[in-house]
Amino acid sequence: MVKEPTSNPAAGGHGRGTTLWRGLVATLVLLGAAFAQTRSPCFATVVGPDGKPIVGAEVTCAFSPDPVQPWRADVVRATTDARGRAKCDLLVGRPYVAWAIGPADGSGFRWSSQPLPLVGVGRVFDLRAGDKCASRQVPVASLAPWREAGAAGLRWFPVQGLHVFVDLPLPAGDTVELPPSLQTTGCLAVHDAKGELLVATTVAEGAPVEKAFGAPVAVAMQVVDTAGAPVAGATIEYEVPCGFSTSMFTARYRGLTTRCVGTTDDAGKLPGYVTKAPGRWGILVTAGKPGWSCDHAAVEGAGNIRFTLGKAPPVAVRVVGTKDAAVDFAALGSFQVARRDSVLFGHRRLSQEAHGKSWLLYGAAEVVSPRLRLATSVPTLVVTNFVGVTAGGCVLDLADTTNVSLRVLGVDGGPACAVLGVFRLEEGAPLPWEGVLATDVGGRAATLVPPGDFFVYATNGSAHALARLDRERTTPLELHLAALPTMRVLVRDATGKPVAGAHAVACLGRVGRTLADLMDNQWRRMAFACCPAYTSLARSGRDGVLEIPVFLHEGYEANVPISGAVGQSERFPLKAGGAKEVVLR
Repeated sequence: MVKEPTSNPAAGGHGRGTTLWRGLVATLVLLGAAFAQTRSPCFATVVGPDGKPIVGAEVTCAFSPDPVQPWRADVVRATTDARGRAKCDLLVGRPYVAWAIGPADGSGFRWSSQPLPLVGVGRVFDLRAGDKCASRQVPVASLAPWREAGAAGLRWFPVQGLHVFVDLPLPAGDTVELPPSLQTTGCLAVHDAKGELLVATTVAEGAPVEKAFGAPVAVAMQVVDTAGAPVAGATIEYEVPCGFSTSMFTARYRGLTTRCVGTTDDAGKLPGYVTKAPGRWGILVTAGKPGWSCDHAAVEGAGNIRFTLGKAPPVAVRVVGTKDAAVDFAALGSFQVARRDSVLFGHRRLSQEAHGKSWLLYGAAEVVSPRLRLATSVPTLVVTNFVGVTAGGCVLDLADTTNVSLRVLGVDGGPACAVLGVFRLEEGAPLPWEGVLATDVGGRAATLVPPGDFFVYATNGSAHALARLDRERTTPLELHLAALPTMRVLVRDATGKPVAGAHAVACLGRVGRTLADLMDNQWRRMAFACCPAYTSLARSGRDGVLEIPVFLHEGYEANVPISGAVGQSERFPLKAGGAKEVVLR
């Protein structure tokens, strides 16, 4: 699939990347400007705890980038009509998270739903706004040091890992008033005058609990070349975690925002602050400059940091074999930082400059992981191998891939909208997804795969299917969704009253031996990868009944506790079709 180019596809264009050296999210907003993007609607009905429609509720559908889906963020909002219905026009092929929050009543309270993942075009779904929410006071320690370090305001992300936020003023003291928000884990961040995040911390649902920001760490950074001479104009960056991704397919990744500390002066120096990291690993800081290599350091405390950069002209990558389809392209590079007693591994989005179907990658690693999708009549995902790059660049020839058409059918046998994830046959934990996409309104999608063994998993949150991608297939591969079994749990408090809004958390799974049957073994891998996400989807109703989706398979078992506003239960084993009563204390 990778060939040496016969010529540089962007000759003479190497000097135009000086403003493109930024991290993941900052670059993502520039992506897709020339990529043909089609929108189609999904339909939501919002009802209150009494089952009646809520008029004037705001429905939000949000897509946020991650290393598996490094495309620009997209947020769509709509307001429900007199029947409690709203239409949101989403980008075809993207999986979204949806939620609703109703208008304020006479007391200032609002009814909100829980976030619903795996939403795509064509979906028709209900959002039950059963959580009563209002503004709340959260005491925040360690805010004063960030005022001195340049804090200009706060940013509240109501759902951690998603780039949906509202800016708040800095409080006079150390107590922050959060707006009425979903009863879920959010993220509170401090930003500077440019709007860039300085530090962030997660804020759990429920009663206010004092939170503490990591302290600012004063560092003096210097960037030199391989001969020891200063490098001016080098950019220093680090990533500010905004909570873990809410996607079932990428839940192991954190939602990241890149913080630009600044650029070095003529002496190659830059004083500034980074965030003190929890634990002993330190903050990974990157130095880079267009036309140069990158260097990374693990900053564990105040002091001097030295980076060494070498000349590294951009690498040209050209994609061919796509006919007339537009290409959305991104590339990630891996790196490692040696410490006294360990090695830290990381990945970063490579800065790029587009020239039609060619791209210049700045600061490229020796091996990069491309991410591609095509603008075709149905959502199309391109699966690629890791690519070794040279100074001469490379060509990604999609003519070497096989187009496998997919069609998802629901439990009733009709076309169904779902989210698809593709992974390889090789063992690995956690499961390394090669790509994720949502079907169109007819349950259709396509994937271009290179030689090798690949599987595709489809889910809509309540039903799923798994199939092996057959490169020899000439007809669409049909994925027939089968309903997930559930476990019925009755949740009570210490007085015996039913608890509403309780949910399963921290699914603890154990993987047994590798199974002999190929498909059985892949189901086992899938259960390990997705069971925790499924268990967290459901909430108990007013009667305290919680129906937990259960994804188990031979060779994999799991235990969960139930958590709610009044406490947490003991752990118990999940059992498909089982029933249990638990008490929160």
